[in-house]
Amino acid sequence: MEANRDDSRRCIKIAEKWIKSGNIEKGEKFLKKSIHLYPNERANDLLQQLQINKNKSKRTSSQNNGFNAGQRFSASGSLIEYTREQLENVQR
Repeated sequence: MEANRDDSRRCIKIAEKWIKSGNIEKGEKFLKKSIHLYPNERANDLLQQLQINKNKSKRTSSQNNGFNAGQRFSASGSLIEYTREQLENVQR
C-alpha cells in the first residue's frame, strides 16, 4: 500500500506539470490516476478546482459566442434561445 501512496504522489506532481504547461486533459488524467492508486485530499482538491475552472470557462465561452444572446420561455414552457442577429432582425 505504501508503494501506491508514493506512485499517487508522483502522479500529482506530473499532473501539476501538465496543468502548468496548459494541457488540462492530461493533468486531469493523472489526478484521476492518483486517486485510483491511493485516495488523497490533495488530488481530490486539485481535480475539483480543475473541474470548476473548466466549467467556468465553458460558460464564459458559450456566453461570448452570440448564441446565448437571449432566452425566453414559450407558452408550452420550453426554453427558446435566440442570437443577437435574430433579435435585431425582429426589432427592425
